[in-house]
Amino acid sequence: LLGGSTPFKRWHLPTLKSLLESLKDSGKIILLGGKEFRPFGDSLAKEFPNVYNLSGKISLRESSTLLKSSSLFIGQDSGLTHIAASLGVPTIGLYGATDPKRTAPLGKYVRLIFKPPACGPCWGKKKCQKPICIETISAEEIELEARRLLEEVNRL
Repeated sequence: LLGGSTPFKRWHLPTLKSLLESLKDSGKIILLGGKEFRPFGDSLAKEFPNVYNLSGKISLRESSTLLKSSSLFIGQDSGLTHIAASLGVPTIGLYGATDPKRTAPLGKYVRLIFKPPACGPCWGKKKCQKPICIETISAEEIELEARRLLEEVNRL
């Protein structure tokens, strides 16, 4: 998932690129998001050969259908994160400015990464120059949590 509805929910670009680099041999990666993220997703798809950008190219219904056949979903606090979790897709939710105790999806295979700074959760009201709440989540942490979650799912 490329973007959230508000800037404080969006991926930290260096983290996303690092994660895509580490997952380059892990199969197809599909980027989802609104049409405003299409150019950004297209640039990532050019940079990473296993990345396919569908941002702004398919409907929410089509995205849901695609999610059903996914082996893993990684996204921020967003509607698609909730949809993936509700479909039983192993889901990792990244939280920064919002409080996952109030907004996180529920499910057996849902994992959250949340490292609140002293100033948060602020729900995006502080208008930070640098959103450290989301920037402190590293690609390595996301990848480690993804591997743990997939190992758990595959044991069943």
